[in-house]
Amino acid sequence: MTIFALLASVAALAALIKTLLYASLLEPEQFGLVGFSALVVSLTSYGATFGVQDGLAREVPIRRGRGETVSQLRVTALAAVFAVASVLGLAVSIALALGESSFGLPFGAWWIGPYLTANVWLNITLVDLQIRERSTIQAITLFIKSFFPLVVVLLADCTWTASRVIALETAVLFTLAVSVLISQTRDLRSSFSREELTHLARVGLPFVGGSLANNIAMNIDRWSVQLVLGTAALGLYLFAMQLVSVGLVVVNVMQMYFTPRWLRAWSMDQEVLSLWKRIRQYLVIVGSLTAFGFVIVVLISPIAVNSVWPQYIDALPLLPWVAVASVAIAVSFFDVFFLASNSGRKLVEIHLFVGLTTLASVSYCAVAGAPLIAYAVIFATGRVATVLLGWLVGLAAVHVAEKGR
Repeated sequence: MTIFALLASVAALAALIKTLLYASLLEPEQFGLVGFSALVVSLTSYGATFGVQDGLAREVPIRRGRGETVSQLRVTALAAVFAVASVLGLAVSIALALGESSFGLPFGAWWIGPYLTANVWLNITLVDLQIRERSTIQAITLFIKSFFPLVVVLLADCTWTASRVIALETAVLFTLAVSVLISQTRDLRSSFSREELTHLARVGLPFVGGSLANNIAMNIDRWSVQLVLGTAALGLYLFAMQLVSVGLVVVNVMQMYFTPRWLRAWSMDQEVLSLWKRIRQYLVIVGSLTAFGFVIVVLISPIAVNSVWPQYIDALPLLPWVAVASVAIAVSFFDVFFLASNSGRKLVEIHLFVGLTTLASVSYCAVAGAPLIAYAVIFATGRVATVLLGWLVGLAAVHVAEKGR
């Protein structure tokens, strides 16, 4: 755990520095395109995995806890996701190349297609490492993913644009995905199974629904800013949202390392009290540390922004609200409860409720011509509501599963 946490933390720091470097090199409109590419990828990647990745994340730890083999399951998931992601990435690339002017995007937006495929490829290989508890290799891969582009941008003697940044990220992601896959070939000597593919999709689709609803709830404010206020405003908004990336890193580290271990332990004893004891201490520690850290960041950010990123000074009023949202995100590792109880539908309902409420709020902001800070307030409110509902409903779902076993 110590090695993994250290490597993952360094990777997260490198990712944050890399993004801030992009912000300093690019004007808000170009930085907005980089952020827009991430929005497109995060939304369309669900179609590339069609539940298989989420099914894999649940089934492998459970089967390993029972002492069953998982090779065929892994081969099936990797092959299916790699194939579908390739086709979908090509389709997105063609659509953006043909409709670049219609969407009002800067030149080079077609790079989002290959960027989508590369992201999905790497994500499924990282999940494969995670569920088999190969945490050190996973953390090293995350570190290279963040650190290598940072070094290239610092050393390269060229004028950086959004399309060049996306192309660089795409090349790094492709290389890492293929390298990780090749390194695991000895563990992947099995055949493709349609039955396992159907089973994975059936298990994973409810969780995909939850993730998709959560993605929409988390990003609908950004889509609205892009549509209503334009790419330059999105660049300012996404600059403030860099605090969210820290919260996401914290919760991802917790989920990547602990979720498969907590699920394996649950499959052996299925006792709510022991599961809750394992999780509760981390909830308190992570919540306290992130809250303290974000208070410090908000206090010192005016000095830093004025000195290094003066073109983003209008983003400063957003930071306190984004910090509140980031703390809520950091402690939202409640998915393990829904995975343990196989209650994906309840998770969907939570995210749909928050998403619809957020949609109604940002729609009002769009009609009323609300300022940028209003979108940040809505985002923070949605994240706090999600984390409260997630822990309460998730814990109740595990209690029901314990009684029904």
